[in-house]
Amino acid sequence: MVLVAESKTSMQSLANINDGWMNKSITVNNGVDLPNVMQLLKAFHAKWPTRSVEALIAEAGDRRFVTNDVTDCEDCTGHVFVDCDDFHCASYDNGEVGSQRMEARTFYCENGHTIFAVSFEEGSATQMPVSCYYDYDPATKTMKPVQPPYSSIHRKWSDSNIHCFLGLGYDQTIIVRETSPEGEEWNHHYVFDGMNHIYNHSGYDFYDNECYEDEEEEYIELPDEAVKKDENDEMEIYMGPNTVEPENGKWSLWLRDKNTGQVTLLLTDNDDINPRWDQMADGCGITLPLDEVTVGDCYYCFFVPWDSNMIFIEGCPDGRNIWSYVINIEERWAIQFPSSEGLVNIDPEKELFHLSRYLYHPDGDRYSVVRVYTLYGNFTGLEYQADE
Repeated sequence: MVLVAESKTSMQSLANINDGWMNKSITVNNGVDLPNVMQLLKAFHAKWPTRSVEALIAEAGDRRFVTNDVTDCEDCTGHVFVDCDDFHCASYDNGEVGSQRMEARTFYCENGHTIFAVSFEEGSATQMPVSCYYDYDPATKTMKPVQPPYSSIHRKWSDSNIHCFLGLGYDQTIIVRETSPEGEEWNHHYVFDGMNHIYNHSGYDFYDNECYEDEEEEYIELPDEAVKKDENDEMEIYMGPNTVEPENGKWSLWLRDKNTGQVTLLLTDNDDINPRWDQMADGCGITLPLDEVTVGDCYYCFFVPWDSNMIFIEGCPDGRNIWSYVINIEERWAIQFPSSEGLVNIDPEKELFHLSRYLYHPDGDRYSVVRVYTLYGNFTGLEYQADE
C-alpha cells in the first residue's frame, strides 16, 4: 500500500478541467524533442492537478518502469508507468468504486511533434471520460490543446457505460468502449496514421477478444432490387432497400468485388442522425463514422475519379438541405462537407470538389455561394457566386 502525503496543491475537479483545458496551452519545463509520458504528464499536472496523477507521480518518482500489475495492461489495477523506446504510457486506478481513474499516452508524429493524450473517469460511467489531447511542439516546448478524435461518438446505446483505452500496449489504436446495461460491449476504434488519430470503425471486436476470432465471414447476397450506381476496374457500387436491423434508414449500400464476386455491406442510411453544422464552423468538413451517414433520397453516388478508394455520395434527408460526403471504403470512415446545396462540379485535374451552400442577406433573402474543397473536406479558400 502506498501512502501519499496530502498535497498542498489545490486539486482540480474533472468538471473544471473539462470546461477549461482547451483554453490553455502548457509550457513544458526542460522540454525535449521526444518527451516520455511522465514528462508531459507532470507538465499537465502542474496546470491541472488531480488526485490520480498525484498518486502516480508519488509512486513512480523518476523510475522508468513501475507497476502493481501489468500482466494485462487493459485491465490492470494500481499504478502503471511504462517508458521504453517506442511505448510510453501511464495509468492509475486504485480499484475503488467511484474513485478517479486516469490513463495517459504519448504518440510520436512524423513531423517531429508528440501527441499527448490523458483521459480521466470518475463517478457515473455513463458520462464520457474527460479527455485532454495536446500537440507538443519541441521547437516551442509547448503543448497546444487539440480536439480529441473521440470527443463525439454516436452511441449504440443511449445509457451505455463509457470507457476510454488509449492504446495501453504497443498498438497505437485508441478504443472507446460502450457497455450496455445488459453487459453487451461495442467498441469505437481510432487508428494513428503517423500524424493524427482518425476514426476507423465501430464493432464488437476488441483486442484479444477470442469470441470473434473464429467467426466465419458472413456470406452476403445482393437483393434483387439493388441497383448498380457506379463501377471502376475493381469494384461496383450497389444501392437497394435496407436489409439491416434496426431499420433506421430506408436503403443500404453494397460493394461488389468484380474479381471474386464477394459482396460487402458498406453502410445503411441513418435517418436518426442530427445535423452537425456547428462543428464545421471553420469551413472544413468533419470526419464521421459510417453509421452517421444520411442522404435520404440519393442524388449522386460514384467513385471519386482520382482516388478509387473513395466514394462521393449525397442526397436530401431533411427536406431542405443536401448532405454531401466522401467515404473511405477501405478504412470505413466518412467526411461530411459543410455544404447545403450539393455538388456543382468536380475538377479531376486539380482534385477538387465545387459545392454550393446558401447564405442570407441582411434583409433575410437567401443567396448561394460555391466553395471549393479538397478530397478530405478542407476548404481551399476559393469561393464564387453560384451564378458566375
